Amino acid sequence: ELTGVTFESVALTAAGFVTAFVVHEACHGVANLAMANVPTLEPVRFLGFLPFFAVSPNIQCQDGVCTRRDGQAFEPGPRGYAFIVSSGILCQEITNEIILTERPRIRYETAPFLKGMLLFNVATSVAYGIANLTGLEPPQGDLYGLDAAGGVPHGVFAAVVLGTAALD
Repeated sequence: ELTGVTFESVALTAAGFVTAFVVHEACHGVANLAMANVPTLEPVRFLGFLPFFAVSPNIQCQDGVCTRRDGQAFEPGPRGYAFIVSSGILCQEITNEIILTERPRIRYETAPFLKGMLLFNVATSVAYGIANLTGLEPPQGDLYGLDAAGGVPHGVFAAVVLGTAALD
């Protein structure tokens, strides 16, 4: 028997995990709308086998020009696209900073909901970083999209995300 593990603590941890997932995807939705783009939900396979879904901007960028799914120009360009695809990870990091600043000794506290949020955020960052570096990240992935926006060598964003996950 694990000391302190109850149905309630497991349920609260799971609720925190799910809440962090919703925050991540909602941030993609808000960023799309802030860039005057209507996102869609689309199925993806993460790490090549895990069925999932993503809030997708349906924007393609090539040679500094970005186009919406209907063929019209996406005026914010690669920087706007980078903002949209990075917004989920940015929200994760902001959430972690708020939690860890307000509760710096959370490791020693009973706080299953907040620990569930931290678990999702850190695990997602690690998964994205590894998937990006190994080529297993789907084209709809956040770091893949940052790489596609151009301007920064492949692996830089993955290293930053993995580094912040390690610090968190």
